[in-house]
Amino acid sequence: MSTSLSLRGQSPLRRFARDRSGHVAIAFALGCGPMLALAGTAIDYGRAVQARDNLRSATEAVTLAIARGAATGLDGDLSATASHLLARAGQGAATRLERPPMVSADRTRVCLDTSASIETNFMRVAGLTTVLVTASACANAHRSDFEIAFDRGEAGKTPGYFASTATIGAGR
Repeated sequence: MSTSLSLRGQSPLRRFARDRSGHVAIAFALGCGPMLALAGTAIDYGRAVQARDNLRSATEAVTLAIARGAATGLDGDLSATASHLLARAGQGAATRLERPPMVSADRTRVCLDTSASIETNFMRVAGLTTVLVTASACANAHRSDFEIAFDRGEAGKTPGYFASTATIGAGR
């Protein structure tokens, strides 16, 4: 006896619960939502990683420029200079200085903290409209090379906060 004939005398709800034709389509439809959400989150995460790398490169370049200037007696508003150099490095208005550049008393060490808010596309559904990415750089100008160190230990403690830790050196 076929399935449709055996289910004829039962209530519609019971028939629906026992009918197995089309169950793959239902399972597929239920699984599509979470899969699309995961794909969208991966895209937003990838954009945040790319933005963090761009911010890190710009912060490095600006820190080296400020350190070289401080070591050679550059005077003036270092915050304005750093903001101007960040804008020229392609980061634009989305990037800001977290605090004024920190210069040691002997002007041999300069530290710079920057951040940028990256708008999300897919994570908006979950209520997360922006992701904060940060970078820090310190340059020592008293040696024959410049040393840049990134250190942000707060990653993972704040929702929507993405940072990293790395150390590199660059020649003069």
